[in-house]
Amino acid sequence: MAETVLANFSVMLDNMDFARELRLLGIRKFHFRQRKKALRELKAMSIGLWRLGLERSFPSESDTIFERFMLSLYEQVQTAKARTEADAFDILTRAYVDKFRERGDADFTTVSGYIVSLFHKDTKELPSKRLKLALLMRDAYMTIFRHLI
Repeated sequence: MAETVLANFSVMLDNMDFARELRLLGIRKFHFRQRKKALRELKAMSIGLWRLGLERSFPSESDTIFERFMLSLYEQVQTAKARTEADAFDILTRAYVDKFRERGDADFTTVSGYIVSLFHKDTKELPSKRLKLALLMRDAYMTIFRHLI
């Protein structure tokens, strides 16, 4: 069963495009650096959401499944530079996992507020964008949760 869960999420993660999230954050097509950073954050956030779903669906096996997934990310690395990037991504992903553990699936506004603050500096729009991103995260979480098996 763990292999099925890993395969399902790997396919889902590869097919996530984050277009709505990028639009919400105001990141356009030619904002290459911001886009790369945002995609990295959103991918790590999605893995954190998946980990949250694992805890709810497979409480006794969630740690093992998650660690196998994170190890599979390392197995794809070929160069020293890529290893350094993979290490940084691992730390980022685990930070999102820890942040989601604080409030569980009841409230995503802490994480959405953090992501919005990274990319959007207009303080008048922060509450609105934080709520909109939290709703997009809730939608992503429900999609991930429905497709765990």
